[in-house]
Amino acid sequence: MFVRAWKRRCVYISMRVKGLHRKGRHCVIAALVISLLCLVLRLLDYCCNGLPLGSSDCDFYCWSDSHIDAALTQRDLDYFAKNIQLNFTVLENSFFKKKLFEAEILLTNKGVKPFPPYGWEIIFSQPALVEPNSYPYPGGVEKPNYGVRFHFLMGNVYKMSPLKGFGTIRPGKSKFIRYISEHSNVAVTDVHPNWYFVSPDLEPRVIENTRGDSLDFVAPYKTPAMWKRNTNTEDPDFDIMNPFSAAKRYRVHKVEDLGAAQHLVIPTPLSIQTYNKQSVVNVLTNSWVIFAAPRLANEGKFLSDIWGMTMVLKAQDSHYIQFLEEKVELSRSGRALPIEENYELRVTPTNNIITIKASHPAGAFYAIQTLLSLTGKDGSIPETVISDGPRYKYRGVLIDVARNFHSKEKIF
Repeated sequence: MFVRAWKRRCVYISMRVKGLHRKGRHCVIAALVISLLCLVLRLLDYCCNGLPLGSSDCDFYCWSDSHIDAALTQRDLDYFAKNIQLNFTVLENSFFKKKLFEAEILLTNKGVKPFPPYGWEIIFSQPALVEPNSYPYPGGVEKPNYGVRFHFLMGNVYKMSPLKGFGTIRPGKSKFIRYISEHSNVAVTDVHPNWYFVSPDLEPRVIENTRGDSLDFVAPYKTPAMWKRNTNTEDPDFDIMNPFSAAKRYRVHKVEDLGAAQHLVIPTPLSIQTYNKQSVVNVLTNSWVIFAAPRLANEGKFLSDIWGMTMVLKAQDSHYIQFLEEKVELSRSGRALPIEENYELRVTPTNNIITIKASHPAGAFYAIQTLLSLTGKDGSIPETVISDGPRYKYRGVLIDVARNFHSKEKIF
């Protein structure tokens, strides 16, 4: 409607211009230009306010004050996750000669849409505390020079939010943010991958160029200030190390072939009194049988199932494995080991007898594991006398999956 009114106004003005002198016509022309600019601005405002941010029906995107509190759509967040490139650079360790490092986050707009200064936050993880001089900061710590605020969420997780002065990142343009963290950052593996955008009521989206374990978004560590934990030469903890050259790495890792392992039992038993590979028994030849004390019968059955041997009630003259219920007392560094899990394993080729002594089923079971470790593919076992037992009643293994997560089912 306002376009038709504009046309009528132009006809009316053009009729009046003909009767004006030159100076008056110049004034009228200037007024026409100003009016035309106003019309264009009205059209722009109509497009920007009348269409969503990511609309394909509008070839331009503008950010006016009326959009400051506008929300992004899922389509917007998906687009920016693919087209905003995030790069991480360590600028300096030992920042101000302290155990701090300064890092830079560079956001580059690789798309065709301006990146707005609102409606998004970036979540990232790093082991080092961000802005330790301001910690704790329940309301976040502002970096007004860069237009952002950092928040500590939990553990190693942080959030970076834009402030009012962040500004729009136009297509092809970049914005850098610098911040301080404690300790040092001297290798790409000190940086965690998978930084991601979040926005209220939307599904989070990983910033695409930070995805995965390649860490290509981390800048190379090219100077001593970047790769040394401590660059202060006056400090006793000055880092004297430098990255290995290819030649030095080759020299360091060059090893001789040491041949087969001397002992096949891992971990190494407490005591190996005899280990003679020149004298062996072979449990896959002849008719070996197993005799076990009543308390150790289950362990005897376990071994008989593995090797296909017969359980008997009485030991024969040779070619038998006997489980004897006897105390095996061992000590390490003057401290007695838990007797329930101690054992003695004796392999005697002269009469083809294997003897396992233990006071409890647990010790007998561990002796079986050692026996299986010593057995070659052809069934041969060297002459052996081994005494062993765990140092502690309770043992475990710690698997750190915080950065490289695998499920319990996959690990087991």
